[in-house]
Amino acid sequence: MDNPNTSVLDAINDLAGKSSFLDSLGKFAAQDLVYVIIALGAVLLVWLLVQRIRFAFEVAIILVIAVGLSLVIGRGIQHLWFEARPWVDHPDTVKLISHSADASFPSDHCLVAGAIAAVVLLASRVAGIIAIVLAVLIAWGRVFVGVHYPGDVLAGLAIGAACGVVTWFIVRGVLRRLSPTSGLGLIRR
Repeated sequence: MDNPNTSVLDAINDLAGKSSFLDSLGKFAAQDLVYVIIALGAVLLVWLLVQRIRFAFEVAIILVIAVGLSLVIGRGIQHLWFEARPWVDHPDTVKLISHSADASFPSDHCLVAGAIAAVVLLASRVAGIIAIVLAVLIAWGRVFVGVHYPGDVLAGLAIGAACGVVTWFIVRGVLRRLSPTSGLGLIRR
């Protein structure tokens, strides 16, 4: 029985190199779309600053912690369990972008995208849905261009999202307990 990780990789990556439009879209999703999701988070913060300044600062703190935490956890996993990039173990993989042969699991791009998407969703439903779509496109792009297995991107999204949700509830709980005069007391009772 085939490994589902390689079967899905083959199904997605087999489309690479056959259409210049699809290749361009895949490269953009894999390399540059992460900046779009970061920009979406920044735009949300600016919008929140106009609407609810205290909540905007709270969301900013949560975003920074969630993204940082997801990357730290991802690095820890990469040091404990090394998985080679798809093109290393499967020479038939079409690699559309240059990339080092470092650890493939989990995807750093998806760690960041998952964390941002979760926090943005908790802060704003509409912006969150957009962020989720962008995160899924980033994951697809990383597999399409041949630099990740599907399991790498799914794990990255899941770990990032979990970090976003956990950070949301912990930080909000801590900030709610702080008084408005005690430094970071950003939320009024």
